Amino acid sequence: MRRVSRSISAMTAGAMLLAAASALSAQLFGLSERQEIELGREAAAQVERQQPILEDERVDSYIDELGQFLVQYSGRANIAYQFKVVESAEINAFALPGGFIYVNRGLIEEANNESELIGVMGHEIGHVVERHSVDQVKRAQLTGLGLGVLDLFIGGKGTTGELANIAGQMVASGAFMKYSRDAEREADRVGARNVYDAGWDPRGMITFFRKLATLGERHPNAIETFFSTHPKPDERANNITELIASFPPDEILREDSERFHEVKILLQSMPPSPSK
Repeated sequence: MRRVSRSISAMTAGAMLLAAASALSAQLFGLSERQEIELGREAAAQVERQQPILEDERVDSYIDELGQFLVQYSGRANIAYQFKVVESAEINAFALPGGFIYVNRGLIEEANNESELIGVMGHEIGHVVERHSVDQVKRAQLTGLGLGVLDLFIGGKGTTGELANIAGQMVASGAFMKYSRDAEREADRVGARNVYDAGWDPRGMITFFRKLATLGERHPNAIETFFSTHPKPDERANNITELIASFPPDEILREDSERFHEVKILLQSMPPSPSK
């Protein structure tokens, strides 16, 4: 009986400890929007020191205008978004905290039409809308990123230097490019709705995912990063197909534009970008 009583006491104490830890976690990780944006700004500076950014006004303005138009229908248009193109042949895109979004040149070149490109951009905006990067900060702290993070969250305090340090660690570990698969699915749902509400055909997401599935079978290394951090393309295509079926019919959804193909021709005229 004493052993049983001790076991029950230990279990009760453990449950109380877990409850206390959960309450403490909720209190500590209250990342404000201001802190989120500042963290994103610091992370963007780190990324742009490590990865080449395409410097072409015509391409830059096209991607930015496309992204800014989507943002108006995103459900989180109160922050200032930035859209840039990474000079890389790798098929990928990623979002940093606070609205800093990057699209690889290789992804633009692989898209067949504007709806495929904007579907990916809608997905990345979805990460920002749902604040998935905040979850990444929580996960990083819980897995031992460093005690400096605690100083940032307690009382909503934290210096720019601390934010830069945290951003540097998270960029170096790839934390902002490795969302959970559930977060990726949520970003797909939010992104598809965003694309539809903005007037584009969200079925571009489906055709792009199908293309990635085929490309992955033929050339696995071409989208290694994309496959390692996202649910399988076939699953994503099926999920989006079911979701789109619930949207009200719309006969005038936009699928393509001349400007998209002008940008693709422009990219083809440039020297090839590195694969990594």
